[in-house]
Amino acid sequence: MPSQSAHLIQASHNKNLLEDFDLLHTEFIDWVVTVLFYSAVHYVEAFLAVRSIHSPIHAERDRRVRNLLPDIYDSYNDLKNDSVEARYYMRQFSVDEISNEIAPNLEIVKNHILSRISS
Repeated sequence: MPSQSAHLIQASHNKNLLEDFDLLHTEFIDWVVTVLFYSAVHYVEAFLAVRSIHSPIHAERDRRVRNLLPDIYDSYNDLKNDSVEARYYMRQFSVDEISNEIAPNLEIVKNHILSRISS
């Protein structure tokens, strides 16, 4: 099972990938949405790792977020749903949606997790 620090490094690594994308000109907006979600996954897994919990499937992680991290459940769930829509339904998100809705959800997850694991 990866450690808390390994998950935090991966979350940051995923988020840093987005700096390589020019949101106004990329044809890979679907991957931007997906990377944002998987950054959130690693923040959640960092929180769980301290408790010796690992969620190998999304349904388990969803349940744990709902039960252990209810303050971020809506933001996390929105990220997951947006990722599903991008990956499986080829929904085309706008730059405004990424900047004003999706990326802020990741910041909510990130900030909450970091406040919980540093206290």
